[in-house]
Amino acid sequence: MNCLSANPNCLARLALALCILLVAALRAQARDIIVNDDCSLRNAIIAANTDKKKSGCEAGEEAGDTIIMTIHDNLTRALPEIESNITLDGGGHIATFRAAPAFTVDDSLLFLKNLHVRFKYATNDDVIEIKDSKLTLANIYFHDCTGGIDAEDSSIHLMGNSHVCGHSDYIIKAWFGQYPPPPPTCEVLTGATVTAPQGLTSGVQCQNVGAAGIGNEAVVAGGFLEAVDIWGDLGAGVQICFHQVGAMIFLDAATAPRSVSWLESH
Repeated sequence: MNCLSANPNCLARLALALCILLVAALRAQARDIIVNDDCSLRNAIIAANTDKKKSGCEAGEEAGDTIIMTIHDNLTRALPEIESNITLDGGGHIATFRAAPAFTVDDSLLFLKNLHVRFKYATNDDVIEIKDSKLTLANIYFHDCTGGIDAEDSSIHLMGNSHVCGHSDYIIKAWFGQYPPPPPTCEVLTGATVTAPQGLTSGVQCQNVGAAGIGNEAVVAGGFLEAVDIWGDLGAGVQICFHQVGAMIFLDAATAPRSVSWLESH
């Protein structure tokens, strides 16, 4: 059996011949910015946006940054708009805001995890405003609110136990025009098995393909055992295993004819 696991942050349409790989471009090294007594959450976001030091906060990196909270933060002013790719790890701490929205995002990626968001005064307003961006929520809790997320031309990925002002996952996805995922097509593959930590209804889709689906005459002429087309949300931990042993080839569906890469498997 040959197996291959997906790299993190992989979102692409892939076509695979034999043991397909799930390839993703590697992200450049990001900077950790620590929120503590010397660096507030507000200043950490400014440092990430500008890639410059800000009042005790380390400068961010252009590739993106991870802001790690080590203390609770009681914000007296609204946070600046997020304009860079940021992962905010609350570490289970609380960020208390005077008013909604807590976060506004424009043309960026925001990954919120392990954070409790509270409001000094209960609010009916939207707690996140996001435009032309991608939002991921993992173990995020918004308290003292009844509003939602104002989304424009954006997408969302929900992980873990995330709650936005008491709204269900279905309602949250509906704000983004995202409804129940398509059926788990990967369960009906022949000659290969796909697994995903979030389950096969998390967005990954598959289909067996033949010579026409491979789309590369040289590969077809050389012979192949199995070919699988796989696409969708190929996040960390997604794995495909072929039931036979052989060489693995990745064919990129973004080119015509599909470009070929030889891969290692385990």
